[in-house]
Amino acid sequence: MELYIGKPLLRIRLMPKPIEPIEHAVLKVHLSDTDETWVIDTTGCQYGFREILVPCEKYLIDRNCIVSIRPTAYLTHETFDLDFYEALRHMVITQRQQEEKDLQRQARKHFGLFVEKHLHRDILNYTERVFRPAYVNIITLLKVHMMRFAKDEQLISIATPESEEGGVYPSNIYYNYMSTQESAGSERR
Repeated sequence: MELYIGKPLLRIRLMPKPIEPIEHAVLKVHLSDTDETWVIDTTGCQYGFREILVPCEKYLIDRNCIVSIRPTAYLTHETFDLDFYEALRHMVITQRQQEEKDLQRQARKHFGLFVEKHLHRDILNYTERVFRPAYVNIITLLKVHMMRFAKDEQLISIATPESEEGGVYPSNIYYNYMSTQESAGSERR
């Protein structure tokens, strides 16, 4: 679904400024076994929104959204919008803009690898007692995964500790996540 954000926490600025307002693409997900409808907004941080998964009605009201394109089947990939905007001449003019688009494309593909490896459909069947720690571990794993991308791209530098004892480091996080997944098998709804 594509929409206009009426109340962003942050105003985005594109250079050069586009002629028309830019639509914001989100995923609207309806769970077939319930009447719940959710919005998945993986790029809402550009508007200052930290939440990625929000009940649909709450999302639309809190952000004062105007839906411009009704939901359709999602048949695209991680970089579909980048490919689309790249085809518009006024969206990529300078070398710097092209470099930023290339970096964003790499980051999205890196994120896609995380989704394929760590997110499983059965997580929605966990009891709340198992889901909460699994959710925290997934968020932590995602941060580590994306920090590795940032480090590999030399966007940041990360000091590597001499010892992993007592710290929250990738191997401990992975162990905790895998332990949660193994115990979840006995606590499915």
